[in-house]
Amino acid sequence: MNMHVRRSIGLVFMLTCLFGCEPAPKDFSLSIDEYMEMGMPGPEKIWDSEDLINANNTLSRIKWEDPRKLPGKGSKKSGKLFDRLISRENLAFLNVDSLALNEKALLLMNYLQVYENWRYIYTDVRYKTQYHHRELVDIQLFGLGLLQLMLDFADKIQTSDDPVDKAMRSGDNSIREMYIDYLLVTLEIQEDMTPYHREDMERMSEMINTSISNNLNWMDDKMKSKLDRALQVVVDSSSVRSVSEKYADLMGRF
Repeated sequence: MNMHVRRSIGLVFMLTCLFGCEPAPKDFSLSIDEYMEMGMPGPEKIWDSEDLINANNTLSRIKWEDPRKLPGKGSKKSGKLFDRLISRENLAFLNVDSLALNEKALLLMNYLQVYENWRYIYTDVRYKTQYHHRELVDIQLFGLGLLQLMLDFADKIQTSDDPVDKAMRSGDNSIREMYIDYLLVTLEIQEDMTPYHREDMERMSEMINTSISNNLNWMDDKMKSKLDRALQVVVDSSSVRSVSEKYADLMGRF
């Protein structure tokens, strides 16, 4: 490669970064050893209920001391710990054959409550633009996956002959309403995509599109109407064309 070509490539790269690259935010998170000294379980193991409690308590303390020190997505120091927070491996109890269907459903509900607190921990209500916006997207999508698992368990309980399972059948509608409400909150995030990375919004819209498409068969007209209004708001306000087009196509299938 001659000198002129190298200079041209270097100039293009410099101009691209000048006008299009976001500066990497400073990483205020701690090392994994420092988190573990504070009571966090290590990221290399699958977390059980006791580990989840310890993680929740430690993260809550960090939030009030300095929320910038929470484990960060992609961080060289703490990325593995954040990945463990939202790892499906922590749901290993779902594969335990000795647990009854209703026991797994209750454990999953408890896990969902812990997860909801993580969403609160990573949110700073004082600001519209969140310091942990990338982490919050991942946490939000992880929660949507958990609710899909709850829906799946609710379907299995409806056809189970176990007396305890039969007693839980009345909770089916509540889980569906919870799912719809969660979708509405997730769509509300996309009403203003300015604070977020484009790829995160596209990833979110892809998962929302797939999730709604897979559950349209049981949604009543009221549920569809709520989602239709929320989707239309995003379509009208979105600066990401691929998101608008995906949602417009989805609304056409209601």
